[in-house]
Amino acid sequence: MKRTTWIAASFAAVSLVSCAKAEIEQTDEEGIMRKLVFNTTTFSQEELTTRADGKNVRAAKCSKLDFVMYDAEGDVFFSTEQDSATTVNFGSISINEVPYGRYQIVAIAHNAKVHASISSSSFANFNGSVPETFCKYYVLSVDRETPASLSLELKRIVGMFSIKTTDTMPSDVQSFHLQTTGGYTSFNPQTGLGVADMTEEGKTEGSKTEEGKSTVRNIDFDNVTSRIGKTFDPFFYTFLASEESSISVTATAKDKGGKALFSYQFSNVPMKINHQTTYTGRFFSNGLSSSFTVDDSWGDNINKEF
Repeated sequence: MKRTTWIAASFAAVSLVSCAKAEIEQTDEEGIMRKLVFNTTTFSQEELTTRADGKNVRAAKCSKLDFVMYDAEGDVFFSTEQDSATTVNFGSISINEVPYGRYQIVAIAHNAKVHASISSSSFANFNGSVPETFCKYYVLSVDRETPASLSLELKRIVGMFSIKTTDTMPSDVQSFHLQTTGGYTSFNPQTGLGVADMTEEGKTEGSKTEEGKSTVRNIDFDNVTSRIGKTFDPFFYTFLASEESSISVTATAKDKGGKALFSYQFSNVPMKINHQTTYTGRFFSNGLSSSFTVDDSWGDNINKEF
């Protein structure tokens, strides 16, 4: 018996503009198996960040989709990696002969240079980098009574830290470096929270991140000389171990020989998933001392002076 129904799947996350419709052909073979064909439109995120002056910046598009379907034993039943630049009908996922049963689905949308490394439904990363990431974990029971309509909403699971200098970069600055602690480069797709990296034995530290297990990240910014005589707005994303957390960031501008010219340590930086924390102030004018304010523009505003 062959039945044709319709499924509406929408991928969205706060400012994420995502809309998809999918036709699903459901074929029962002796009442134990189905064929599912998902045809979705490209999801995109538009004008995610708005500056204080009202200008929209860093508009982006999720160019990659990573999808994994696990069976009841936790083994991979189906997986696919899609890239909008090379995948015909990007966003369309076809799954043939799906036996009745219980499945876990992990869907990750992002704009990283590499696809997500998904070790299990509870552990994934991007090999040390952290792009703006949207994720959905879903438990699906496939049987004759499975609803014909399925809605998936991918939510942003990272926090964002940025510096907005109000003074211009001097000509002797040749490189810019950030070191951060308190955040994570791996996450649990089931919860969207940051987790410790794999142990030497190849096992994770657990679904709940242990104190002191956060990642120390060193982030170098290329071609900073193009910003000489201009303001500089470095930023990065991070996974957090809880909805609200704090991190520490040390920002350093160096000369050609690697000598620190300007440096500032941001301690107890308030971070929140789906929020942007921005420090605004003079960085290059006061040597090793600067003054900044904090603005969070993704969710509720956070204003802080120190």
